[in-house]
Amino acid sequence: TKLLNLSIIDAPDNVAEALNLKPGEKCIYIFRIRYADSEPNVIVQTWLPYNSCQFIIQHDLEKESLYSILSKREDTRVNHINRLMEAVSANAEDAKLLEIDLGRPIHLFTSIGYNPAGAPIEFSTAHYRGDRNRFEVDLYYTPPGTEKD
Repeated sequence: TKLLNLSIIDAPDNVAEALNLKPGEKCIYIFRIRYADSEPNVIVQTWLPYNSCQFIIQHDLEKESLYSILSKREDTRVNHINRLMEAVSANAEDAKLLEIDLGRPIHLFTSIGYNPAGAPIEFSTAHYRGDRNRFEVDLYYTPPGTEKD
């Protein structure tokens, strides 16, 4: 993992909405690129509420897992994630950082991570190379009226 940016910023509107922040409220912005076999594989942008997550700034995000750091405190531990997956075309930044042609297919994941109390603690987007990644999803179905208490 290579850290491209770690900064404290005013939350953009979409981030404020996802994290239940007031528009312009401070958040931590993390921009990283991850490698597989020495090739760029995914670029990840993450936003965290500054007030509850400022302690992560003291950590080395190139060597430590963000979720491991967040798990050090119960109020920032991510235990549920809502993730939207879609196929999109690589924009200029994707093409440059992932070393692929402009317009190539990539997997875009948009995620909101929630703490055990149900509060959003992380908003992120991940752009995976379409030619190097595949994903498996395991689904379970519970017919209506058969739920257990």
